[in-house]
Amino acid sequence: MTVDPLLVRAVGLLSSDGADPCLRDCGAAALGHAADSGMVLPPGGAVALLVWITTGGGAGRFWMLPESLGRISDPSVTAMALDLLRRDDLSGEVRAALFMVLSGDGHAPGLDDLTVAELVRTHEAAGEQVARLVAAVHESRGIDQEKLVEIRDGLRTSTIVDARLGAVTVGGLTEFSPEFWKQVVHDPSARVRSEAVRALGKEGPPPESVRIISERLHLPEPVLPVKAEMLSALGRLLRRLGS
Repeated sequence: MTVDPLLVRAVGLLSSDGADPCLRDCGAAALGHAADSGMVLPPGGAVALLVWITTGGGAGRFWMLPESLGRISDPSVTAMALDLLRRDDLSGEVRAALFMVLSGDGHAPGLDDLTVAELVRTHEAAGEQVARLVAAVHESRGIDQEKLVEIRDGLRTSTIVDARLGAVTVGGLTEFSPEFWKQVVHDPSARVRSEAVRALGKEGPPPESVRIISERLHLPEPVLPVKAEMLSALGRLLRRLGS
């Protein structure tokens, strides 16, 4: 398949430090649109786009481009994204963009369990982004249940709220564990309690989930929206039981 000359020009703009910033933005948008449309990118186009996203301010201003780049299967992009995530000086926006890239269909299937576990350990503060990556890898090729439980429990015991929120997401990928769900519905954070109850209401097995939420409802809940979420989830579960 031939490469559109305009895309070659777009790569040149991204690779040129002296190019007008507005033209570089246009070049990045053109490459992202080409990726979404299934067009062939010029050699080095995907890498140039990742460099621009992570160094040119694109991570914050063009939130859709990391998702577009995630669709392109390119080992060089995967390797570069992993190398960048090993740095400790990343901004939150760049880190989120890199996780979005790696969670795409072009990269997630190639990440092995050890790499995923390393990312979870290193970036537990970005628990929800990490959990979405784990879910993407699991959906694309499957992760061993023992490894999923290890990741889930590691996030659950973290002192960081976002990590424990990630544990709820990963918990939905593992075989149902009443003990785990009892722990997260009693979490000190209202955000974690609310998300855990919501997850049980949507996907939890009704008899066990009804029991867990009912037991929690008998205890004081200082945050009214969390209590409302409990009642809503209980209603959904009871309707599922009755259907």
